[in-house]
Amino acid sequence: MSIAQEHPEPHEPLRDGLLLKLNDATGDIERSSGCWKSIPASHDTAVSIRSDGHRVELSGNIGRLGRPDNVFGYSVLDCVGLANRLLGSLGLPPFTPGVRVARQARGAKATPFVWTGATLSRLDLTRNHAAGSAREASDALDALKRQKISRKEPRAWENTVCHGSPKYIDRKAYLKGVEIRERLKALRRSGKSQPPSRERVRYLEHLADWCDRNGLVRIEPKFSQRALDQKRLRYLGDLSDELLGQAHAKEEMLVLDRLEGDPPGVQKLKPAEAGMYHAYMRGVPGQSSGYSRRTRYRHRAAILAATGVDVFGPVAVEYVPEKPRRFNLRPIGPPDFYREHLAA
Repeated sequence: MSIAQEHPEPHEPLRDGLLLKLNDATGDIERSSGCWKSIPASHDTAVSIRSDGHRVELSGNIGRLGRPDNVFGYSVLDCVGLANRLLGSLGLPPFTPGVRVARQARGAKATPFVWTGATLSRLDLTRNHAAGSAREASDALDALKRQKISRKEPRAWENTVCHGSPKYIDRKAYLKGVEIRERLKALRRSGKSQPPSRERVRYLEHLADWCDRNGLVRIEPKFSQRALDQKRLRYLGDLSDELLGQAHAKEEMLVLDRLEGDPPGVQKLKPAEAGMYHAYMRGVPGQSSGYSRRTRYRHRAAILAATGVDVFGPVAVEYVPEKPRRFNLRPIGPPDFYREHLAA
């Protein structure tokens, strides 16, 4: 989350030094800005804060502060409350909704009202889903790597796939158990002089095992400032659990719908197009379909428009069955042993 607010009443600035831009010819200071003050959170993460005496800015995952993990986090409005608690401890004024005022709207999509309080420039929403086993979770992630949800090609790594664009909405899906183990390795490497407690290590290992047994896949839409503006989520005064839930569910379903077996659009394909689609799902790339180049590209465009699947994309034969699989991902809550406030 990245959030900021301009306060009319002055307060003591908070920063970790100054960044100066000097004129090459005269040496005069052209611009200065405060450096972010870093507040360590869990693992290798931190929350960054700065203030020039009027404008207060905060960026980072405030839900991780003082916790060994964030497998199960807080709501957005709860995170704002946690941020205000941290600001108060540093002598800074809190983030508030402010007052709702009308403005002259430009264009049909322009916001007719604005708030004088805090504004968000980035927001990440998350939910955990259980696939049933580590293998099912890995197979579901592999299936998502072969899909195309937006105009952008998916960006895929071994245990992560992203659909969309960081400049608008980026829909990230990844294996949470694997992420915990990777962070635990980094924690051990960075803590050689002061190693983490045995209790903390055992807890994180137990949590990673639980994630693997349940096949935990986290789906995480990331909203940029442009997306927040368009979806009326930029102003703190506009936010509610209901509005945030609707925005989250819409982006999440774009990912989950791709795991429901044959997409509905397959039924609308012509026989030759459907044949190329099913051949791809069996591990045969569209380039090897035997059609002329022009026909291959025409079928590819039709399949992509109807299903979101790019039959020219990479195939993973070891994961592709004869018939498209349906993955049953369901939301899951924390286990009984989950310790939200274990000292980080």
